[in-house]
Amino acid sequence: EKLEELSASIKEYNDKKKQLEQLQEEYLKSAENSKRLSAVYAQLDEAFYNEQAGILAERLVEGKACPVCGATVHLCPAKKSENAPTAEQLKKAKLDAEKAQRDYQSKSVACGSANTVVSELQKNIEKQINSLWENVSLESADGVIEDETKRLNSELFRINSEIAEAEKNKSRKAALGEIVPAKETELSKLKSEIEAYNSDISGLISEIKTKNNLLENEKKTLSCDSKKTAVEKVAVLGNTIARLNDELKKAEADAKDSENKIDIFNATIQELKTQISVVEKLDKESETAKKLKLTEEKNLVDEQSKQIHTRLFANEKALINIRSQWEKYSAAEKHYIWMKALSVTANGNVNDKDKITLETYIQMTYFERIVARANTRLMVMTGCQYELKRCGEAANKRSKSGLDLDVIDHYNGSVRSVKTLSGGESFKASLALALGLSDEVQASSGGVMLDTMFVDEGFGTLNDISLDQVMEALTGLAEGNRLVGIISHVDYLKQRIDKQIVIKKQDAGGSTAEIVV
Repeated sequence: EKLEELSASIKEYNDKKKQLEQLQEEYLKSAENSKRLSAVYAQLDEAFYNEQAGILAERLVEGKACPVCGATVHLCPAKKSENAPTAEQLKKAKLDAEKAQRDYQSKSVACGSANTVVSELQKNIEKQINSLWENVSLESADGVIEDETKRLNSELFRINSEIAEAEKNKSRKAALGEIVPAKETELSKLKSEIEAYNSDISGLISEIKTKNNLLENEKKTLSCDSKKTAVEKVAVLGNTIARLNDELKKAEADAKDSENKIDIFNATIQELKTQISVVEKLDKESETAKKLKLTEEKNLVDEQSKQIHTRLFANEKALINIRSQWEKYSAAEKHYIWMKALSVTANGNVNDKDKITLETYIQMTYFERIVARANTRLMVMTGCQYELKRCGEAANKRSKSGLDLDVIDHYNGSVRSVKTLSGGESFKASLALALGLSDEVQASSGGVMLDTMFVDEGFGTLNDISLDQVMEALTGLAEGNRLVGIISHVDYLKQRIDKQIVIKKQDAGGSTAEIVV
């Protein structure tokens, strides 16, 4: 049974492993597709905003002020590229990139779940193998199972043969146990008959000898006075001889019959001796002691039976009273078990499960949606390197969990805690989450609009490439109906942001604000 269970587990493990490999292949394709579409969207987005100057130049009229610089003479207006994307093309590229991102995320989750299942199956199989053998690997387990199954089947066949032979001997012994007493009685009777026949044979032999002696004596005394007397004597002797011959023939026939019976009885005696030697001799003293012991036990059992009967009568009355209360107790117990399970589940106290309360469980749904929206921003800001993911498992079974975050690094395929991100990377993740929260609130709250956002510091931790990526994301927000304000001392941002409020500290105290348009 253990070998069959192990074989089934290995089959299930191989099937799940093939499914995991297929999912991993699909995941890699989906990741590549998501990365490609995100790059296409980023290129189109950059090209679209780069062509805004050309679009504005198309609307310039000679003699009228430029909405950008205010000049009325337009010496060298910008030209719009023929390959510039339209707003519809940009929107479609964005939708395609978001769709590919969602497909990639679902494939990632599926791969993680399948990998967990395969790992658990492998651990279970290794435990099963270690419980059966030493130094047997998972790869060689199939061959070992096949050899062990053949050996056990052979051993089982041998044991079944021995059991059948033992059952046959047991049945023969039981039959002999019934036959032997009858055969012993028959043997005693045959011995008596043999002794009687031997006695008859001895008597007949003695009589024959006596008759022969008598005949010889008669022959010696055959002298007769006359022929008539001799004839008469001859006739008498002839009758005697005939009678003796008849008796001799009968005695010989009886002797032969007795010899045949003796041979039969001897064969029967030999067979019975053989049968008696097979049966174990009973020890009369031991059997008598057993009988006395069983008699005492029977008396004791009879006494216990009377006592049990008395207790049974009292217990039956108590059972009637207990049953009348049992239904109420059962109903109350079922209600308590249901309420207890509901309370434990709602408060996140289920044994061997993550400590997730009902409130956290509901928040997890919204949190997943916020993270999904935040990833569309974070992928752009990190060049498709990082993606946020809610932790599927708690660090331990004692602390509350459910709203912790991990980060997926697509450059090396690792999954780690967000606590391992650098300062600049943490700023990007925080900004992406803030934008994701804003998108989710607007999408799920009907008429609520979050039109204004201020980002305070954090830019000093970013390098030039990261600053460009973050600014592209914020510029995309500002192109809509949102106002994005940045509070920072980074000089690079002064070159990228046209509308500024510059705060300068006065030596005498206080500060001044200058609006730069």
